[in-house]
Amino acid sequence: MSHNQAAASTSAKGKSIKDVKPPPSSVSVSGPSTTFEFPDIKHPGRMLAKVWAKGFHSDAASNTVHVTLIGVNGTLFQKGVASAKFTAPQAVGDNVSQQIVATGRVTYTSLINKGTWIVADRVVWSAKTSKGTATGNVVMRYGQSGLTAHTSKLNFDTGLRTVESSSVSGSLP
Repeated sequence: MSHNQAAASTSAKGKSIKDVKPPPSSVSVSGPSTTFEFPDIKHPGRMLAKVWAKGFHSDAASNTVHVTLIGVNGTLFQKGVASAKFTAPQAVGDNVSQQIVATGRVTYTSLINKGTWIVADRVVWSAKTSKGTATGNVVMRYGQSGLTAHTSKLNFDTGLRTVESSSVSGSLP
């Protein structure tokens, strides 16, 4: 497996995707459930993300993994440490851009700042930068203070330690 490929396994007929031999120029794969692991090529032994899905479909050139996942649960890592979890009705992952784009009222929860979470229509997370952007009816709850904020766009780091938005309205408990 090249450094630009994600490892994947599926419960479809008990075979791993890596066991499937794609045509030389492209691959199209689908199945009932799957786990994708995105290793950190700069730091062997560390993970960037682990994503579980109820279903999936992929069409991509043979040197890329571009997959649409349905019923998604994932764990995102920062410097090899599990820093956030997310759930979404759908997500698209791409190993070349090293991005996950989750849609459909995404719930994104910090594993570092307990009680801190975001719910948004769309979340884009980049493994390259360890940053993300939430857009569309964004609600954020900051666990330590209990502050709840509403905005249309929110930029954040993987563990929700740093967040910023140009227009926020909020309330304290």
